[in-house]
Amino acid sequence: MLRTFDLNPERAMLEDVRRIHLLGIGGIGVSGVARILNGRGFEVSGSDVRESSLTEALRAEGYALTGPHSADTMFHARARAGYDAAVAMYHDQALIPIKTIDFAGGVNVTLGLPFIRTSPDHGTAFDIAGRGVADPTSLVAALEMARDMAVARAAA
Repeated sequence: MLRTFDLNPERAMLEDVRRIHLLGIGGIGVSGVARILNGRGFEVSGSDVRESSLTEALRAEGYALTGPHSADTMFHARARAGYDAAVAMYHDQALIPIKTIDFAGGVNVTLGLPFIRTSPDHGTAFDIAGRGVADPTSLVAALEMARDMAVARAAA
């Protein structure tokens, strides 16, 4: 089971995330987010599919940028070791690799809320609702992740 890319429940609170990797960092909005996060003390890295004047400027400011490469190359085990959280700019940028790595066990975790929020990384499956064929693995994984996060939070 992937459990949100092997996210350590002890680091699953926003205040414990120090290294953030931004996918699509070369866009004007994302480069602005990078600067805000950096100003708040986060170690920001990023990647994009192409070089631009913004990626060059961020590199000159000392940001650790990789690439150019596509987002799907940022989710293998070695790449995940370089960050605590990856921020994708749109649904398919992150969920295609997640579902490829672990379709049934993927968990979405929302950071920065005053409460724990997890959910399965798949849709509602209305096409199979009521037929008794749904696989509960992702729901179970989301509940287990929420439990692990609650235990870690209580111990902190």
